[in-house]
Amino acid sequence: MKKIFQIILCAILIFFININESISQVKYNKSIFLNKDDSTSIRYIISICVNPTDTLTKEYHNIFWSIVNNNGGNPENIVGIGSKKDRIQFLHQTAIGYQKTFFEDALISLKTGKPFTSNKRLEYNKEIRKINNERYIKNNELMSNIALKIPVPYNGQEIVFTEELVLNVLKNLDSAFSLIEFNLNLLYNKNSFN
Repeated sequence: MKKIFQIILCAILIFFININESISQVKYNKSIFLNKDDSTSIRYIISICVNPTDTLTKEYHNIFWSIVNNNGGNPENIVGIGSKKDRIQFLHQTAIGYQKTFFEDALISLKTGKPFTSNKRLEYNKEIRKINNERYIKNNELMSNIALKIPVPYNGQEIVFTEELVLNVLKNLDSAFSLIEFNLNLLYNKNSFN
């Protein structure tokens, strides 16, 4: 059951990597663009860090800092990396905030048997729709499936959301965010593995 919570958390958090990159870039005074291979590597390493089921390894930390050092030595000046503070703040306010709101709405949807959208989630949805309309549609479909207790396919399994499952996801969001923050602190500290 715990694995199912982690899978659900992972699926929702991964979406926010792309949003975070696009939003954080406007704060740079000096922007350095990475080549395609380095950019792909950085995106993968950051996806590990924001995945609440993974822990950053020394190998990926070294790759990250090798790329940063070859591109000016300051991650805050590199498009696609940005500042740790901005990334953590964004993830906490937007990704975790959205998930809490989504699953709070899911509880109401389960009780009423109808998809429910709170005013707070309406605001989040406006931003999501601007960035990724497909994600917006999928989130609404997921809420409908939750309300109607329709199994949701995921990694070869089908999950039916219950009140207990939703309450456990809500309970685990803060600990998932703590691991994400831990990973990002490791990543941005050049001497973490020395």
